[in-house]
Amino acid sequence: MLHEYPTLMSDKATSDDIEDLLEEYGRALDQCDQLFPPNFALAPFVQYQVEDNFKRARVRIDLNKSLEAEAAGDLATAANFQEKVLEWWKLLIADVPSLEQASNRAITDEILATVAKYADTLRKLDRPIPGNFLLHGFVRIQMEHDPQTRLAQEAIESGRIAAEDGELEAAQKAYEQGFALWRTVLDRYPSVLADSTIGEELIAVIDEYRELLEKRKEEMPKDFILQDVVERYGQ
Repeated sequence: MLHEYPTLMSDKATSDDIEDLLEEYGRALDQCDQLFPPNFALAPFVQYQVEDNFKRARVRIDLNKSLEAEAAGDLATAANFQEKVLEWWKLLIADVPSLEQASNRAITDEILATVAKYADTLRKLDRPIPGNFLLHGFVRIQMEHDPQTRLAQEAIESGRIAAEDGELEAAQKAYEQGFALWRTVLDRYPSVLADSTIGEELIAVIDEYRELLEKRKEEMPKDFILQDVVERYGQ
């Protein structure tokens, strides 16, 4: 109906009704530990909510300033403007809370791309992502629902079971498969490394792997795929 009658989106009564529906549906999805489906029928309404918000214009303005600073070789200024962009997104998510559950995948991808760009800029400046990173919650929700994350967790659990059964070679392979999957996840969501709870959970798994290698009389690989996690959170 919204495609046939787009002016309905600007009607306050209709808009309020749809917002209530989004909130109710979002609660139901949360109880099932799910995000909005990729082809969510009301994604155009969410897009309208975002585009109709003045903060969206601020996102574009500060993003352009960050690109100009980067083109001029001023990465520190680029990072500052990227932080401003993320601040505007944080405020927009507060105004349109369904965004946190990926009610519009195009917007979700845009936010994640900005986060990845910010992380890359900080890497070039040899600066870590701050522990008080504004979009921790948003990024963590997307990461936790990524199929790759769940595959990584399943591989690690398979490794634990194999180790308990004394199948050490199979356990090692499962752990290494899990680490490879985690590498993909961390590269996709680089800011999650600033989340100490995730870092500590991964260190605990890495310690399990180290103990497994000791039983097999092997050493940790020098090119360990999650070495950045070890360097940030390891003892």
